[in-house]
This record gives sequence, structure tokens and C-alpha cells, in this order.
Amino acid sequence: MDASLTEALAPAGRRDLSDVLLTRSMRGAECWTGHRMVRASVSLQLRPPIRKKKASRKLIVKACPSVQPALETAIEESLQHVDEVDPSLPRNTDDLTREWETISSRVQECSVNTLDFSSRNHLDWFGLMTINYWMCLLLSIIATS
Repeated sequence: MDASLTEALAPAGRRDLSDVLLTRSMRGAECWTGHRMVRASVSLQLRPPIRKKKASRKLIVKACPSVQPALETAIEESLQHVDEVDPSLPRNTDDLTREWETISSRVQECSVNTLDFSSRNHLDWFGLMTINYWMCLLLSIIATS
């Protein structure tokens, strides 16, 4: 494979050269022109699209001992409205999945209503960094004068 041809087929860099399987260059019908048609067989593997997740919010579980009685009563009241099913009866997976989704969503709703979400407690590094930088710069100027 010609070096200029290889560079033309792999504009992104050398890592893509292994994807080029076969290259052929063909002259046109008029042999005296400098134009050539390049035909290449390339093996490409597309990666799946990147899906960004929403930032997960966390419940403050450390507040649980002080809020535990209120959380328990809220969960009990919410689960009273769930239909009771005889455990000896056979059930299919769709029914079990539906029941689990209702129970888990009600517990989640009660937890969100009773507990608070945690907030960011750390400082921005660049704010603290600039303050320290300017303080050190000021001290060095004072020390040298």
C-alpha cells in the first residue's frame, strides 16, 4: 500500500490503519491524466451512542434515627392501600413485577417526602485555590519589600 494512499484513507491517525483491509487504485480511461480512483475495503465498528445520566440525588439517611417513627408511619399508611394477595396462590412474573413496582414506588415516595436530599457540602477547588494563590502572592510581595 502506498504511503500517501494510506494517509489519505486514515485521516484520524495511525490507530485506524488496522481497519483498512484492502486498497486498490485504478487509472481512468484516459491513462495520461494524473487522476486515479481509490477503492478500499474497510472494517468499521460503530460504538453505541453515549447516553448521559441524570445526576442521582441521594437521600440523607443519617437523619434516619430522628425521623424513623414518622417514616415508619408514612410507609405503613401507604402500604395499607396495597391489595393483599394469598401467598399460596400461583402467580406469574408479570403480577410479581407489578406488585414489586407498586411497593417499591410507595416506599420511595414516603422516603422522599419524609427525608431530605443531600446537598453539596464541598467548596469549589478553584475558588479556594485562587484565594490561597493570592494570599501567598501577597505574602511574598510583603516579604521581599
